[in-house]
Amino acid sequence: MNKRDEAIIFDRERKYLEAIKSYEGFFEEDNPDREDYFNLIALYHEIQDPGMYLIGKDDLHAYQREFELLDELERKYGKQTEIDFWRRYTDWVRLGEEFDECEELAKRGDSLIPFFFLMSTTVDIEEKKKYLPECKVLYEQVKDCSTTYKRIIESLLKSSFDEIERADRGDKRLFL
Repeated sequence: MNKRDEAIIFDRERKYLEAIKSYEGFFEEDNPDREDYFNLIALYHEIQDPGMYLIGKDDLHAYQREFELLDELERKYGKQTEIDFWRRYTDWVRLGEEFDECEELAKRGDSLIPFFFLMSTTVDIEEKKKYLPECKVLYEQVKDCSTTYKRIIESLLKSSFDEIERADRGDKRLFL
């Protein structure tokens, strides 16, 4: 079993630090693809979540490593909507920075990724529904939750779908 396979198994088992170590070893030894990059970025993203693993300088390292990986990914594959999205999303989550340009990223049309953010952050149910077609397609791609990357997206999509369903049933307790 190579380090990539090991990383995928650790990720599936939610052994985040072990998955990161295996992915980093794979990146040193082999030629990672786009999916490998996004999987590792998601792992670094996840371990910064309060209550997970990191504190202090290790948390800063994980944040910086996300951007190093995004830079490497862009050098290797060129400018892409998904890369731009994760840069802005990371700063929105970690630093509370505004992320008003997500609608523009979605309009580029080369990635479904911005739609999960748009749907999950839109308050108005009818507005939320306008993102359903893209989000349903994206959900089909991530619903197996086999990686942290997919779990992050799936959980936000599922919450939005549930919220729409409750509203359609007339349930006034939308945010429980």
